[in-house]
Amino acid sequence: MPEKLKVTLTRSPISCKWDQKRTVRALGLGKVGSSRVLPDNPAIRGMVRKVHHLVTAEPVAEAPAPKQRRPSVIVIGRAEQQEQATSMAQPEEAETEKEAE
Repeated sequence: MPEKLKVTLTRSPISCKWDQKRTVRALGLGKVGSSRVLPDNPAIRGMVRKVHHLVTAEPVAEAPAPKQRRPSVIVIGRAEQQEQATSMAQPEEAETEKEAE
């Protein structure tokens, strides 16, 4: 058996029973056309079989590399703050060294 399965939601689970809707969500599928690469084991196979009329499953030799995502939070000025903090700390250290001599 292949190591991975690519499961794609091809039809909407709107008019289906609640347990089928929950199975689709448990597979990690939200919108029509969404796909997930899942391990090929009996549990996943059973879930796919339960909602076979809503999804398509195909074997995949290897999982694709994940997309590079941009960060959700961009911090502006952090590097500047660190530079200011280090430049402010250096004269104090120099003064304490002079006093020690």
